[in-house]
Amino acid sequence: MDIENYILEMMELGEKLQNHPNIHLVNFNIVEQNAPESIDELSQKLPFSLPPIVIEFYKTVHSIQIRWIRKDNPDYEPDMYDTEGWFNPIEGDGLIYDGIINMLPFEDVFFGEWNVLKNLAEVEESINFNNKQITYKEFYSHIYPFDIWNDIQSSAFYVDKNTADFLVLTTFFHSEDYHQSIITDFESYLEMILHTNGMHDGKYKYYKNYNSEYKVIKTPRSFWTKNNVIDLDSLPETF
Repeated sequence: MDIENYILEMMELGEKLQNHPNIHLVNFNIVEQNAPESIDELSQKLPFSLPPIVIEFYKTVHSIQIRWIRKDNPDYEPDMYDTEGWFNPIEGDGLIYDGIINMLPFEDVFFGEWNVLKNLAEVEESINFNNKQITYKEFYSHIYPFDIWNDIQSSAFYVDKNTADFLVLTTFFHSEDYHQSIITDFESYLEMILHTNGMHDGKYKYYKNYNSEYKVIKTPRSFWTKNNVIDLDSLPETF
């Protein structure tokens, strides 16, 4: 499916969240990319090639931010969630959300300064990732967070410099856990976001089984059946 259709479905997700009687939609922002030609220019500065779907995405969208909470969530207090403006997930706001998508601008993803990852890249140890032993430097210097939910939970691109594979990893507990993530690709990630409605527990249900086989798991639209779609009325298992 092309990117424009994904964006249309994101807009439909916002409408669905807005109209749901048990959902408080705090904010829903899809910021259009007003300088698509800049993505080509910036891409040429990278030491690797981006997949067409990633380039097309950022030529269409500058950033996406969605935050929502169920009204039956014990932490929900209506007055506290009447917030506006852009949310900084690293600084946080002290509030609990049932669903959050925070896809960063291209410049922040590939040219931002990620001090935690920089520090991890200086660790003189090795890890096992994708059936290979590699150093922390080889791994964490090739991690690019793109969907940040808070200061410890996020999804990131990983560029394998040996195979040129462009993968998606997710961590729920700490940046140091990226190498244990299930490995997917960007199309699978977009499908997951849509079919879990950005629900945090839905994302965890999808990614919770840390990678023991080290293989790329692609989950196209055909993967999402009635048995695993996360409905807004359902409450998937939590951690």
